[in-house]
Amino acid sequence: MRDPLGPAGAMDEVQNHYRSGSQHLYENRLDDAIQEFQQVLTVNPGHVQAHYELGTAWFRKGEIDHAIREWQEVLALAPTFFRAHYSLALAYERHGRREDAISELQVALDIVQNQGNSMFERRIMQDLERLQGVEEFLKKVKQQPRSLKARLNLGQAYLRQGKTEPALEEFANLLKIDPDNPEGHFGQGLCLVRLARMEEAVESFQRVLEIDPTHALAHYHLGLVLASEPGRSDQAISHFQQAIALRPGEACFHYNLGRLWSR
Repeated sequence: MRDPLGPAGAMDEVQNHYRSGSQHLYENRLDDAIQEFQQVLTVNPGHVQAHYELGTAWFRKGEIDHAIREWQEVLALAPTFFRAHYSLALAYERHGRREDAISELQVALDIVQNQGNSMFERRIMQDLERLQGVEEFLKKVKQQPRSLKARLNLGQAYLRQGKTEPALEEFANLLKIDPDNPEGHFGQGLCLVRLARMEEAVESFQRVLEIDPTHALAHYHLGLVLASEPGRSDQAISHFQQAIALRPGEACFHYNLGRLWSR
């Protein structure tokens, strides 16, 4: 049967229901949000974002099985939608399915690392550590001693736990395998800052930027180190500005540049 609304009318209907559902979800009117997203999916069953937001509404209501079904549908339609993998992991954890949660987090981690999404990578790593501990990262290194990803993940896990010396050792091991790995040099720089070995930290961050001039966090952390040293404020300002140009939404970049300007 022909759609009486026509293609344009159906599209408008989908957009209206989706916008309304998003507003209800934002205001935590969950039943209304669910109804609107279901209307979207009645017209367009392949609407990925509607499935995802519907899952979010069900999850907030405590209807975990419904949330899982929606997020699984998202991944059937869009397998690299990392937020759906992450959300599904949280739902599995709530259900007591720890191994399934870890598996989804690992898939999400692979996707965000390939995309260079460092902010979400940190969040996923923290959840993985919470669920499986550093021991699992260590086991992967033992199983795959030349795996750059395994070495990097272990080094970052040690660093977040405040284990600076083991972290520095892991980043050094990574750089023996791949001397031009920017994340290895970046992690090494963070460790050296914690150990108050500032000149070596500067060299590490500079090496990152030689390899990847668009590494915003390397510009930022190099700026922090330079700002703490007499006579190097201009260099620090330059690196803060480059970090902001690359990631203008980072509030801490603007804040530290402002502090330096106000001196």
